[in-house]
Amino acid sequence: MILFITMQLCPLFTWGQSFVYGDVGVGNQGDDNVAFVNFELGGGYVLFNNFNCFGGIKLDKYYLDVEVEEDSDFDETNALFTANLFIGAANYFKIAAFDEDATFKSFGFFPEVRFFFNPLLPRKISYEYNGMLYKRTGGWKVQTSIGYGGGVYFKTSSGLIALKFEWNLNDPFEVLRGMEYGEADMPFSKGNQLLISLRFSGF
Repeated sequence: MILFITMQLCPLFTWGQSFVYGDVGVGNQGDDNVAFVNFELGGGYVLFNNFNCFGGIKLDKYYLDVEVEEDSDFDETNALFTANLFIGAANYFKIAAFDEDATFKSFGFFPEVRFFFNPLLPRKISYEYNGMLYKRTGGWKVQTSIGYGGGVYFKTSSGLIALKFEWNLNDPFEVLRGMEYGEADMPFSKGNQLLISLRFSGF
């Protein structure tokens, strides 16, 4: 839906070129340093002078530090999933241009800003403590946040390849952090999200 809205609104401001892209990355969440993998799919339009608007979906898988035995009777949660819709804008600044017959046509850097909307934060968890399995379920909650990023890119005749870094305020454990776990130590402390990803974009 967010991708459709972006593709409909952006042409109102420009006759620019459309593009699609995919990001694959890894990151670190919060003060407990929960590792996660990231996959994104998006699209948008070049508005003017390499300034573009875009939108898409951001899918993350967070790995909890839980060792689950194959023959265990406990169905512990060892991973959590989130899906964020986003819109954003970026500007690509060219640093150097290469020969016309070269694979890469130019090299440069870009700043980027994104606004996220998560329609359903993770709210269910099963965990083991002192040989007992506990299950908790929190309330339904949505979340909005912002992210700032940027990186370097190589442009080709049909798209670009970029290495991107991002710092954002996504807090996927907000609901889980508010529940009672007794004396169990859960890795849901509040903190920011750091992400590094590889982008493949086509015009």
